[in-house]
Amino acid sequence: KTYLEVGAPNCASIMNSYARLSECNPAVFHCLSRAIVHAQPETFEVHNISIIMNSYAKCAVRKSQTMHLLGDYLVDRVDELSPQNVSNV
Repeated sequence: KTYLEVGAPNCASIMNSYARLSECNPAVFHCLSRAIVHAQPETFEVHNISIIMNSYAKCAVRKSQTMHLLGDYLVDRVDELSPQNVSNV
């Protein structure tokens, strides 16, 4: 199957924009979730991860595989989290 090569920062921006507008389009979130799963871990900054997780929460989107993956990316980087990042997660 194919997926979009959007990149972590762009996924975070797009998902956050949709979530802030309360436009929780399942097809968009599904497509971006696939892009996140296929993105290289080193392309994720902790603020990207926190924004993506917050977007899922705001839209009540359940993507356990993606959330576990993002959580794994954060485990070794907890010291990089700002108070705002923590509140987003």
